[in-house]
Amino acid sequence: MTCRVIKLAVFAPPLSGHLYPVLGLMQPLLDNPNYDITVYTGVTKLPVVQALGFKCQALLPDQPDVFDNIASTDTKLNASTLYGQIQAAITMCQDLMTQVEAILRETQPDVATVDFVFAPLGMVCDKLGLPWLTTNPTPFSIESKTDAPAFLGGLKPPLNWRQALRNRLGRGAVHGFKRLVYRLFVKKALKRFDPVIYQQFKLYRENGEEGFYSPYGILALGMEELEFRKDFPAHLTWLGPTYPKKALADFRLPTDLPTVLVTNGTLLPWGKESLLTIVKRLAQAHPDICFLVTAGSEARQDQPVEAIMDNVYRYQYIDYEAVLPHVDYVIHHGGAGILYASIRHGKPALVIPHDYDQFDYAARLEWADAALVASLKRPDSIEAGFKQLLSRTDWTAMKTLQDQLLTYPTQERLEAAIARVLK
Repeated sequence: MTCRVIKLAVFAPPLSGHLYPVLGLMQPLLDNPNYDITVYTGVTKLPVVQALGFKCQALLPDQPDVFDNIASTDTKLNASTLYGQIQAAITMCQDLMTQVEAILRETQPDVATVDFVFAPLGMVCDKLGLPWLTTNPTPFSIESKTDAPAFLGGLKPPLNWRQALRNRLGRGAVHGFKRLVYRLFVKKALKRFDPVIYQQFKLYRENGEEGFYSPYGILALGMEELEFRKDFPAHLTWLGPTYPKKALADFRLPTDLPTVLVTNGTLLPWGKESLLTIVKRLAQAHPDICFLVTAGSEARQDQPVEAIMDNVYRYQYIDYEAVLPHVDYVIHHGGAGILYASIRHGKPALVIPHDYDQFDYAARLEWADAALVASLKRPDSIEAGFKQLLSRTDWTAMKTLQDQLLTYPTQERLEAAIARVLK
Protein backbone atom coordinates (compact mmCIF):
# COMPACT_ATOMS: atom_id res chain seq x y z
CA MET A 1 0.00 0.00 0.00
CA THR A 2 1.43 3.37 -1.02
CA CYS A 3 0.84 6.59 0.91
CA ARG A 4 -0.38 9.76 -0.73
CA VAL A 5 2.39 12.21 -1.66
CA ILE A 6 1.63 15.67 -0.31
CA LYS A 7 2.70 18.51 -2.58
CA LEU A 8 3.85 21.35 -0.35
CA ALA A 9 4.56 24.88 -1.62
CA VAL A 10 6.74 26.89 0.77
CA PHE A 11 6.85 30.70 0.40
CA ALA A 12 9.34 32.89 2.29
CA PRO A 13 11.24 36.10 1.51
CA PRO A 14 15.01 35.86 0.95
CA LEU A 15 15.76 37.38 4.35
CA SER A 16 17.76 35.24 6.77
CA GLY A 17 15.43 35.79 9.71
CA HIS A 18 12.45 34.56 7.69
CA LEU A 19 13.80 32.05 5.18
CA TYR A 20 16.25 30.12 7.37
CA PRO A 21 13.76 29.15 10.09
CA VAL A 22 11.40 27.85 7.39
CA LEU A 23 14.18 25.86 5.72
CA GLY A 24 15.08 24.39 9.09
CA LEU A 25 11.43 23.54 9.67
CA MET A 26 11.05 21.73 6.34
CA GLN A 27 14.47 20.08 6.22
CA PRO A 28 13.47 16.92 8.15
CA LEU A 29 10.73 16.27 5.58
CA LEU A 30 13.18 16.17 2.66
CA ASP A 31 13.88 12.48 3.16
CA ASN A 32 10.24 11.62 3.71
CA PRO A 33 8.78 10.14 0.49
CA ASN A 34 5.32 11.31 1.54
CA TYR A 35 6.24 14.94 0.85
CA ASP A 36 7.09 16.76 -2.36
CA ILE A 37 8.41 20.18 -1.29
CA THR A 38 9.18 23.21 -3.42
CA VAL A 39 10.56 26.39 -1.87
CA TYR A 40 9.75 29.75 -3.46
CA THR A 41 11.95 32.69 -2.46
CA GLY A 42 14.07 35.50 -3.90
CA VAL A 43 16.77 34.70 -6.41
CA THR A 44 19.62 35.77 -4.11
CA LYS A 45 18.98 32.87 -1.74
CA LEU A 46 18.40 30.11 -4.31
CA PRO A 47 21.97 28.72 -3.96
CA VAL A 48 21.41 28.31 -0.20
CA VAL A 49 18.09 26.54 -0.76
CA GLN A 50 19.49 24.27 -3.45
CA ALA A 51 22.55 23.37 -1.36
CA LEU A 52 20.21 21.98 1.30
CA GLY A 53 18.55 19.72 -1.25
CA PHE A 54 15.26 21.54 -1.83
CA LYS A 55 13.58 22.07 -5.15
CA CYS A 56 13.11 25.79 -5.57
CA GLN A 57 11.95 28.58 -7.83
CA ALA A 58 12.73 32.29 -7.80
CA LEU A 59 10.13 34.87 -6.95
CA LEU A 60 10.38 38.06 -9.01
CA PRO A 61 13.62 36.91 -10.68
CA ASP A 62 13.84 40.16 -12.66
CA GLN A 63 13.91 42.12 -9.40
CA PRO A 64 16.67 40.34 -7.44
CA ASP A 65 17.17 43.04 -4.82
CA VAL A 66 13.58 44.11 -4.27
CA PHE A 67 13.08 42.24 -0.97
CA ASP A 68 16.37 43.40 0.57
CA ASN A 69 15.78 46.98 -0.55
CA ILE A 70 12.43 47.08 1.26
CA ALA A 71 13.70 45.50 4.49
CA SER A 72 17.12 47.13 4.76
CA THR A 73 16.98 50.88 5.35
CA ASP A 74 19.86 53.36 5.53
CA THR A 75 18.50 54.84 8.76
CA LYS A 76 16.62 53.61 11.78
CA LEU A 77 12.93 53.08 11.09
CA ASN A 78 10.93 56.31 11.29
CA ALA A 79 7.74 57.70 9.79
CA SER A 80 9.46 58.54 6.51
CA THR A 81 11.20 55.18 6.03
CA LEU A 82 8.06 53.30 7.11
CA TYR A 83 5.99 55.16 4.52
CA GLY A 84 8.61 54.30 1.88
CA GLN A 85 8.55 50.64 2.91
CA ILE A 86 4.77 50.47 2.69
CA GLN A 87 4.72 52.07 -0.76
CA ALA A 88 7.52 49.85 -2.06
CA ALA A 89 5.90 46.71 -0.63
CA ILE A 90 2.54 47.48 -2.24
CA THR A 91 4.18 48.11 -5.60
CA MET A 92 6.08 44.82 -5.31
CA CYS A 93 3.03 42.85 -4.19
CA GLN A 94 1.10 43.25 -7.41
CA ASP A 95 3.81 41.49 -9.41
CA LEU A 96 4.38 38.94 -6.65
CA MET A 97 0.71 38.02 -6.29
CA THR A 98 0.34 37.68 -10.05
CA GLN A 99 3.35 35.36 -10.28
CA VAL A 100 2.30 33.23 -7.31
CA GLU A 101 -1.24 32.80 -8.58
CA ALA A 102 0.18 31.51 -11.88
CA ILE A 103 2.52 29.16 -10.00
CA LEU A 104 -0.27 27.73 -7.87
CA ARG A 105 -2.61 27.24 -10.81
CA GLU A 106 0.13 25.41 -12.71
CA THR A 107 1.61 23.27 -9.93
CA GLN A 108 -1.60 22.52 -7.98
CA PRO A 109 -0.04 21.94 -4.53
CA ASP A 110 -2.07 20.33 -1.75
CA VAL A 111 -1.09 22.89 0.86
CA ALA A 112 1.10 25.98 1.14
CA THR A 113 3.05 27.57 3.95
CA VAL A 114 3.40 31.35 3.81
CA ASP A 115 5.76 33.47 5.90
CA PHE A 116 3.82 36.07 7.85
CA VAL A 117 5.35 39.02 5.96
CA PHE A 118 4.16 37.41 2.73
CA ALA A 119 0.55 37.77 3.89
CA PRO A 120 -0.75 38.82 0.43
CA LEU A 121 0.17 35.34 -0.81
CA GLY A 122 -2.24 33.92 1.74
CA MET A 123 -4.91 36.03 0.06
CA VAL A 124 -4.02 34.36 -3.23
CA CYS A 125 -4.33 30.94 -1.60
CA ASP A 126 -7.78 31.86 -0.27
CA LYS A 127 -8.83 33.04 -3.71
CA LEU A 128 -7.89 29.67 -5.20
CA GLY A 129 -9.33 27.63 -2.34
CA LEU A 130 -5.89 26.32 -1.35
CA PRO A 131 -5.34 25.45 2.34
CA TRP A 132 -2.37 27.34 3.77
CA LEU A 133 -0.48 27.74 7.01
CA THR A 134 1.26 30.87 8.27
CA THR A 135 4.87 30.38 9.38
CA ASN A 136 5.90 32.99 11.92
CA PRO A 137 9.33 33.22 13.61
CA THR A 138 8.08 36.33 15.47
CA PRO A 139 4.80 35.19 17.04
CA PHE A 140 4.30 38.34 19.09
CA SER A 141 3.71 40.17 15.81
CA ILE A 142 0.17 38.82 16.14
CA GLU A 143 -1.93 41.54 17.72
CA SER A 144 -2.37 41.24 21.48
CA LYS A 145 -5.87 41.76 22.86
CA THR A 146 -5.15 41.62 26.57
CA ASP A 147 -1.44 42.11 27.27
CA ALA A 148 1.62 44.14 26.26
CA PRO A 149 1.50 45.14 22.56
CA ALA A 150 4.54 44.69 20.33
CA PHE A 151 6.48 47.19 18.19
CA LEU A 152 6.20 49.98 20.75
CA GLY A 153 9.73 49.89 22.14
CA GLY A 154 9.60 46.64 24.09
CA LEU A 155 6.64 46.93 26.48
CA LYS A 156 6.29 44.39 29.28
CA PRO A 157 3.36 43.17 31.39
CA PRO A 158 2.13 45.87 33.77
CA LEU A 159 3.25 46.06 37.38
CA ASN A 160 0.82 48.86 38.30
CA TRP A 161 -2.28 50.62 36.99
CA ARG A 162 -0.25 53.20 35.05
CA GLN A 163 1.53 50.52 33.08
CA ALA A 164 -1.77 48.69 32.56
CA LEU A 165 -3.22 51.89 31.10
CA ARG A 166 -0.11 52.37 28.96
CA ASN A 167 -0.47 48.87 27.53
CA ARG A 168 -4.17 49.34 26.90
CA LEU A 169 -3.53 52.58 25.03
CA GLY A 170 -0.70 50.87 23.16
CA ARG A 171 -2.99 48.04 22.03
CA GLY A 172 -5.43 50.63 20.77
CA ALA A 173 -2.67 52.47 18.93
CA VAL A 174 -1.46 49.30 17.19
CA HIS A 175 -5.00 48.31 16.25
CA GLY A 176 -5.76 51.79 14.94
CA PHE A 177 -2.51 51.99 12.99
CA LYS A 178 -3.27 48.71 11.22
CA ARG A 179 -6.73 49.90 10.28
CA LEU A 180 -5.33 53.20 9.02
CA VAL A 181 -2.69 51.54 6.84
CA TYR A 182 -5.27 49.11 5.50
CA ARG A 183 -7.70 51.85 4.53
CA LEU A 184 -5.14 54.26 3.10
CA PHE A 185 -2.97 51.78 1.23
CA VAL A 186 -3.87 48.08 1.25
CA LYS A 187 -7.59 48.28 0.50
CA LYS A 188 -7.11 50.65 -2.42
CA ALA A 189 -4.27 48.52 -3.79
CA LEU A 190 -6.32 45.31 -3.58
CA LYS A 191 -9.17 46.99 -5.44
CA ARG A 192 -6.75 47.78 -8.27
CA PHE A 193 -4.87 44.47 -8.16
CA ASP A 194 -7.60 41.89 -7.82
CA PRO A 195 -11.35 42.55 -7.40
CA VAL A 196 -11.94 38.98 -6.17
CA ILE A 197 -9.43 39.28 -3.32
CA TYR A 198 -10.72 42.78 -2.61
CA GLN A 199 -14.18 41.34 -1.99
CA GLN A 200 -12.96 38.30 -0.04
CA PHE A 201 -10.35 39.74 2.29
CA LYS A 202 -11.21 41.19 5.68
CA LEU A 203 -8.61 42.83 7.90
CA TYR A 204 -10.28 41.19 10.90
CA ARG A 205 -12.42 38.07 10.65
CA GLU A 206 -15.75 37.63 12.43
CA ASN A 207 -13.99 35.92 15.34
CA GLY A 208 -11.72 38.94 15.76
CA GLU A 209 -8.58 37.26 14.43
CA GLU A 210 -6.37 39.11 11.94
CA GLY A 211 -6.99 38.31 8.29
CA PHE A 212 -3.29 38.46 7.45
CA TYR A 213 -2.74 35.15 9.26
CA SER A 214 -4.04 31.80 8.07
CA PRO A 215 -7.42 30.66 9.38
CA TYR A 216 -6.19 27.06 9.00
CA GLY A 217 -3.22 27.28 11.36
CA ILE A 218 -0.26 29.38 12.48
CA LEU A 219 3.12 27.69 12.94
CA ALA A 220 4.99 29.65 15.62
CA LEU A 221 8.73 29.16 15.15
CA GLY A 222 9.63 30.52 18.56
CA MET A 223 9.46 29.60 22.23
CA GLU A 224 6.23 29.79 24.16
CA GLU A 225 8.32 29.93 27.33
CA LEU A 226 9.70 33.34 26.31
CA GLU A 227 6.24 34.86 25.91
CA PHE A 228 4.56 36.71 28.74
CA ARG A 229 1.25 36.94 26.91
CA LYS A 230 -1.24 34.06 26.73
CA ASP A 231 -3.79 35.44 24.27
CA PHE A 232 -2.48 33.87 21.08
CA PRO A 233 -5.03 32.46 18.60
CA ALA A 234 -6.30 28.99 19.46
CA HIS A 235 -5.12 27.60 16.12
CA LEU A 236 -1.49 28.65 16.74
CA THR A 237 0.96 25.78 17.31
CA TRP A 238 4.36 26.25 18.97
CA LEU A 239 7.00 24.38 16.98
CA GLY A 240 10.08 25.94 18.57
CA PRO A 241 12.95 27.80 16.89
CA THR A 242 14.30 26.10 13.77
CA TYR A 243 17.39 26.53 11.61
CA PRO A 244 18.85 24.66 8.59
CA LYS A 245 21.49 22.10 9.48
CA LYS A 246 24.48 21.76 7.15
CA ALA A 247 28.12 20.70 7.11
CA LEU A 248 30.29 23.37 8.70
CA ALA A 249 33.94 24.21 8.21
CA ASP A 250 36.07 24.17 11.35
CA PHE A 251 36.20 27.58 12.96
CA ARG A 252 39.43 28.63 14.65
CA LEU A 253 39.60 31.48 17.08
CA PRO A 254 42.30 34.07 16.30
CA THR A 255 43.53 34.20 19.92
CA ASP A 256 43.46 32.19 23.15
CA LEU A 257 41.68 34.98 24.99
CA PRO A 258 38.11 34.71 26.28
CA THR A 259 36.04 35.56 23.21
CA VAL A 260 32.87 37.51 22.48
CA LEU A 261 30.87 37.18 19.26
CA VAL A 262 29.38 40.55 18.25
CA THR A 263 26.61 40.84 15.66
CA ASN A 264 23.68 42.98 14.62
CA GLY A 265 22.49 40.58 11.95
CA THR A 266 22.29 40.71 8.18
CA LEU A 267 20.25 43.91 7.86
CA LEU A 268 20.68 47.30 9.60
CA PRO A 269 23.44 48.75 7.35
CA TRP A 270 23.17 52.00 9.29
CA GLY A 271 24.21 50.22 12.48
CA LYS A 272 27.36 48.41 11.33
CA GLU A 273 29.91 51.16 11.91
CA SER A 274 28.31 52.34 15.15
CA LEU A 275 28.49 48.78 16.46
CA LEU A 276 32.17 48.63 15.55
CA THR A 277 32.72 51.89 17.44
CA ILE A 278 31.10 50.34 20.50
CA VAL A 279 33.31 47.27 20.20
CA LYS A 280 36.48 49.36 19.92
CA ARG A 281 35.56 51.18 23.10
CA LEU A 282 34.94 47.90 24.91
CA ALA A 283 38.13 46.39 23.53
CA GLN A 284 40.23 49.28 24.80
CA ALA A 285 38.73 48.89 28.26
CA HIS A 286 39.11 45.09 28.19
CA PRO A 287 42.38 44.18 26.45
CA ASP A 288 42.16 40.67 27.90
CA ILE A 289 39.00 39.93 25.87
CA CYS A 290 38.86 39.11 22.15
CA PHE A 291 35.95 40.45 20.06
CA LEU A 292 34.80 38.83 16.82
CA VAL A 293 32.57 41.22 14.87
CA THR A 294 30.50 39.94 11.95
CA ALA A 295 29.17 42.35 9.32
CA GLY A 296 26.46 39.85 8.37
CA SER A 297 27.25 39.90 4.64
CA GLU A 298 26.84 36.31 3.47
CA ALA A 299 27.66 37.31 -0.10
CA ARG A 300 31.10 38.59 1.01
CA GLN A 301 32.02 35.79 3.39
CA ASP A 302 35.12 34.83 1.39
CA GLN A 303 36.79 38.17 2.06
CA PRO A 304 39.74 38.12 4.48
CA VAL A 305 39.36 38.81 8.17
CA GLU A 306 40.35 42.35 9.26
CA ALA A 307 42.42 42.82 12.39
CA ILE A 308 40.92 46.11 13.59
CA MET A 309 42.84 46.04 16.86
CA ASP A 310 44.98 43.50 18.68
CA ASN A 311 41.82 42.06 20.19
CA VAL A 312 39.19 43.01 17.58
CA TYR A 313 38.65 41.04 14.37
CA ARG A 314 35.99 41.85 11.79
CA TYR A 315 34.57 39.11 9.58
CA GLN A 316 32.24 39.81 6.71
CA TYR A 317 30.18 36.79 7.72
CA ILE A 318 30.33 34.14 10.42
CA ASP A 319 27.98 31.18 10.57
CA TYR A 320 26.54 31.21 14.08
CA GLU A 321 26.50 27.43 14.32
CA ALA A 322 30.19 27.29 13.43
CA VAL A 323 31.40 29.94 15.86
CA LEU A 324 29.13 29.67 18.89
CA PRO A 325 30.63 26.45 20.27
CA HIS A 326 33.97 28.28 20.55
CA VAL A 327 33.03 31.64 22.08
CA ASP A 328 32.29 32.52 25.70
CA TYR A 329 29.81 35.37 25.32
CA VAL A 330 27.61 37.06 22.73
CA ILE A 331 26.69 40.69 22.14
CA HIS A 332 23.75 40.88 19.74
CA HIS A 333 20.92 43.09 18.56
CA GLY A 334 17.98 40.95 19.60
CA GLY A 335 17.30 39.36 16.22
CA ALA A 336 15.48 36.02 16.45
CA GLY A 337 18.24 34.03 14.73
CA ILE A 338 21.14 34.93 17.01
CA LEU A 339 18.89 35.09 20.07
CA TYR A 340 17.80 31.47 19.74
CA ALA A 341 21.23 30.32 18.55
CA SER A 342 22.77 31.80 21.71
CA ILE A 343 20.21 30.03 23.89
CA ARG A 344 20.65 26.77 21.98
CA HIS A 345 24.40 26.87 22.66
CA GLY A 346 23.99 28.13 26.21
CA LYS A 347 25.93 31.37 25.72
CA PRO A 348 25.40 34.36 28.03
CA ALA A 349 24.37 37.42 26.05
CA LEU A 350 24.21 41.20 26.22
CA VAL A 351 21.42 42.48 23.97
CA ILE A 352 21.58 45.94 22.37
CA PRO A 353 18.35 46.27 20.36
CA HIS A 354 18.55 48.47 17.27
CA ASP A 355 15.21 48.44 15.42
CA TYR A 356 12.02 46.59 14.42
CA ASP A 357 11.04 43.72 16.76
CA GLN A 358 14.38 43.65 18.56
CA PHE A 359 13.16 45.74 21.50
CA ASP A 360 10.36 43.23 22.05
CA TYR A 361 12.77 40.29 22.01
CA ALA A 362 15.05 42.15 24.43
CA ALA A 363 12.09 42.79 26.74
CA ARG A 364 11.21 39.08 26.76
CA LEU A 365 14.77 38.01 27.51
CA GLU A 366 15.04 40.57 30.30
CA TRP A 367 11.66 39.55 31.72
CA ALA A 368 12.82 35.93 31.76
CA ASP A 369 16.17 36.93 33.34
CA ALA A 370 17.84 35.07 30.47
CA ALA A 371 20.05 37.88 29.12
CA LEU A 372 21.28 41.37 29.92
CA VAL A 373 19.97 44.39 27.99
CA ALA A 374 21.64 47.74 27.22
CA SER A 375 20.60 50.82 25.25
CA LEU A 376 22.24 51.80 21.96
CA LYS A 377 21.65 55.44 22.92
CA ARG A 378 23.49 55.08 26.25
CA PRO A 379 27.13 53.99 25.94
CA ASP A 380 27.40 53.87 29.73
CA SER A 381 24.70 51.20 29.87
CA ILE A 382 26.62 49.12 27.33
CA GLU A 383 29.84 49.30 29.34
CA ALA A 384 28.01 48.51 32.57
CA GLY A 385 26.12 45.68 30.90
CA PHE A 386 29.32 44.20 29.52
CA LYS A 387 31.02 44.27 32.91
CA GLN A 388 28.00 42.49 34.36
CA LEU A 389 28.11 39.96 31.51
CA LEU A 390 31.69 39.08 32.42
CA SER A 391 31.10 38.90 36.15
CA ARG A 392 27.72 37.18 36.35
CA THR A 393 27.86 33.49 37.18
CA ASP A 394 24.20 32.52 37.58
CA TRP A 395 22.59 31.87 34.22
CA THR A 396 20.00 29.40 35.47
CA ALA A 397 17.10 30.96 33.58
CA MET A 398 19.00 30.90 30.29
CA LYS A 399 20.06 27.27 30.86
CA THR A 400 16.44 26.34 31.57
CA LEU A 401 15.40 27.91 28.27
CA GLN A 402 18.19 25.98 26.56
CA ASP A 403 16.80 22.69 27.90
CA GLN A 404 13.28 23.64 26.84
CA LEU A 405 14.38 24.72 23.37
CA LEU A 406 16.11 21.42 22.69
CA THR A 407 13.03 19.34 23.53
CA TYR A 408 10.44 20.83 21.16
CA PRO A 409 8.75 18.05 19.09
CA THR A 410 8.98 20.21 15.98
CA GLN A 411 8.62 17.62 13.22
CA GLU A 412 5.78 15.80 14.95
CA ARG A 413 3.81 19.02 15.39
CA LEU A 414 4.51 20.16 11.82
CA GLU A 415 3.23 16.93 10.30
CA ALA A 416 0.18 17.01 12.58
CA ALA A 417 -0.60 20.59 11.46
CA ILE A 418 -0.35 19.62 7.79
CA ALA A 419 -2.58 16.59 8.38
CA ARG A 420 -5.24 18.74 10.07
CA VAL A 421 -5.32 21.12 7.14
CA LEU A 422 -5.81 18.28 4.65
CA LYS A 423 -8.64 16.55 6.50
